[in-house]
Amino acid sequence: MESILLTQVTPVQFEQLISEAVGKKLEEFKKIFTHTSSNDKLLTRKESAKFFGVSISTIDNWRREGKIIPYYIGSKVRFKRGELEQAMVKLKNDGYGRD
Repeated sequence: MESILLTQVTPVQFEQLISEAVGKKLEEFKKIFTHTSSNDKLLTRKESAKFFGVSISTIDNWRREGKIIPYYIGSKVRFKRGELEQAMVKLKNDGYGRD
């Protein structure tokens, strides 16, 4: 790790510099996380089953068959709401799901 020698900077000025830098980064993160829409919301298997009006085992079958796209967070499976909405249209056209 490199050493940085600060000269002619008071502790108060140093604190302000750090505060400004951290504040800028936090604003960047805030912009990233506030741009997510409800279509990007991740649903659990149970929430997805409720969304479609089917059982969790049907969700698992559709996942294995590639009818819906899973996202893995560690060992947990999630589905994007917007993608489920698109899949619902296709599945209804193919005769699956609720009427």
